Amino acid sequence: MSIFVSFGELQTQFYRSFGKIHCHLLHQIAFIVLPVLTPNRIYRTAILLLSLKDYERQKKQGVEPKFDPKALGIEGVEYWITQ
Repeated sequence: MSIFVSFGELQTQFYRSFGKIHCHLLHQIAFIVLPVLTPNRIYRTAILLLSLKDYERQKKQGVEPKFDPKALGIEGVEYWITQ
């Protein structure tokens, strides 16, 4: 009986070690991948803030706010330009 208990304990230690190693590897991958993805998020946030400031400026002037991506320097939005 004690052989099975000892064997089960060894298995448990192995799986815990394997889990810790796996977690560590996933964290290392995340540290590599996140900086690669971050500039896109910063760019989107910058566009959002530019658009908000332009909207507030137009409201302050008393005109009907209209989104103009060319005036804000936003590229790749041909859909909004044609509408």
